[in-house]
Amino acid sequence: MKITIHTWVEFIISASVLLVLNFQYIYYSSAVAINQTGSPFIYILIVSLPSILHFVYLFIALFTNYNLQYAVQHGHSQLSQVHRPGADGGLVIGVSVLPAVLLTLFIKSQTLDLSFVGIYTTSSYTLSSSSHILAFYWLSMCLSPILLYIVVLFKNDRLKSTFLLASICVLYLPIVIYHFTFLTSESNSSSVFISTVAFYLFNLFYLIVTQMLLFNLPQCFTLCEASILAQMITCLTSETIRFFYSVLLRMNGKRAIADTFSVNEKILICIFTLIVGSLFIIIVQYLFKVVSNLHRYHLVQQAATASIAATPGTLSTSSLHNHNVPIKSILSFYIIAFSIVSFILYPILFYLLGDDPFVWVFAFIGAQPSLMFIMAIWSTLLLFTVYSYQPSIHSNIPMIISRKYFHILAILMFTPPILYHQSPFMVLSYAVSISVLLLLELLKYAMVPPLASIVKTYMNRFLDSRDSGPITLTHIYLLLGCSIPLFLTFFIDILNTNQTPTYHPLSPFAGILTIGVGDTMASYIGVKHGSRKWFGSTKSLEGTLAFAISTTLFSLFLITQYTITFSTTEIFKIFSTSLLCAIIEASTSQIDNLILPLYFFILINIM
Repeated sequence: MKITIHTWVEFIISASVLLVLNFQYIYYSSAVAINQTGSPFIYILIVSLPSILHFVYLFIALFTNYNLQYAVQHGHSQLSQVHRPGADGGLVIGVSVLPAVLLTLFIKSQTLDLSFVGIYTTSSYTLSSSSHILAFYWLSMCLSPILLYIVVLFKNDRLKSTFLLASICVLYLPIVIYHFTFLTSESNSSSVFISTVAFYLFNLFYLIVTQMLLFNLPQCFTLCEASILAQMITCLTSETIRFFYSVLLRMNGKRAIADTFSVNEKILICIFTLIVGSLFIIIVQYLFKVVSNLHRYHLVQQAATASIAATPGTLSTSSLHNHNVPIKSILSFYIIAFSIVSFILYPILFYLLGDDPFVWVFAFIGAQPSLMFIMAIWSTLLLFTVYSYQPSIHSNIPMIISRKYFHILAILMFTPPILYHQSPFMVLSYAVSISVLLLLELLKYAMVPPLASIVKTYMNRFLDSRDSGPITLTHIYLLLGCSIPLFLTFFIDILNTNQTPTYHPLSPFAGILTIGVGDTMASYIGVKHGSRKWFGSTKSLEGTLAFAISTTLFSLFLITQYTITFSTTEIFKIFSTSLLCAIIEASTSQIDNLILPLYFFILINIM
């Protein structure tokens, strides 16, 4: 067995992207350091260390991915049971994509104040220490997937526990050295201690979340997908703690100060409360074993129903479903969800917004007639989708194309508000939608009556081979893919002291362009006209070209809405970005709804 050509393609593109980003990172950080300290050589040497380590970890990930694929294909006792079938580990992407996003944020923020990334106090850090904070999160994201693989590989294997400990120590050693040689020189001992504890807590929380995803939801994720989601959850949680801490310090017990918060600050409060709140509901339900008990009961019912169907006459199905119905667990589910919403999330929003959350949202939308018009259009499209679009009616259409209806729906719903400068409204809408989808998936997983069966019946019509686990994730990935680029540009706008955006105008549209336009056209052309296949892949050359061309054309259309003329260089830049994303789509076995928007966001901003 050897490293596949698809892994090499992912490695070459990822390494090229990281090379450009790291060069820009060193250039900007060194320029700031020279202006502040006047001693460039030592600082450039120290600043370059994370970049060197990043490439070391990338090479480790390349060969670790080979070992992971070998373990999965040969029925490893742990990995073969939890890994999503039909896909490789994707560790090269797991090590590179989110660190690359973080570097892009750093470079495009201009002020280099990246203390917003973690639980650090923003007011006490210089530009160079912000660079150091970035490096910590950056390197931990690079290293975490590799450590996770080692932990999973040697889970419950005492004979190899020594090797596990040694591997973790060796891989973390350069980061520890970097930490104590750089931060100690410019901070007091308490800052060093706090940041060290925060760094290791960050990685520990990441490992716990990723193992929960893999082992509690088997065959739903590859190691790359679970790693990226866990990195997102970890960063979101740490930033939520930091943000609310700073907000409470600013209010200092005076509720009237909430009236002075800007609209963007209030939207940030809503984002963190809604998304982290929905995750908190899931965690509490999991810790009290409510969801697991309900899911287990549902599996028993399924097995018993299948047994009755195989041996009719032994027991009626109705009597089986009425036997030992977990009423206590059902009530516990609703009581926990209602209590968290009513007694934790709602009071937080009421206190920090300075008004009833529902009143504030309706006032925010009602103040702009265009938003009311958008809401009316959205409601019409969603009602049509739920009541009229049924895949069973179009049984002659392949499922891969039927599912692309939702990609087209995303284009129609999400493009106009972003195009006409309604990003705050869209960010808030995405946060609400993500929270609702997470809770609906929790409801469906636990099969809590009366809504769960209705939701499951509808959503099961759109399943494909990638939805092989106990939960359905592709619709959540679609929403995440569309929303994350806009979230990133929203944060850059908040950090940026200038009025002119520092990112490329197509950045907020990265998800819409790649998975709304490009992936849809690639699927349609590939299924209908694809005859030339890529090496060892089911993806066609025609589909890849359709992806690149359609994404380029729609990008040019969007650009014309911002500026009347554009140069040949700009056209080449857009086409190159679209082509590279098309190649990644053709080569990767990871969920493209999650991966492609991140790569487009990175590429369009570094070329």
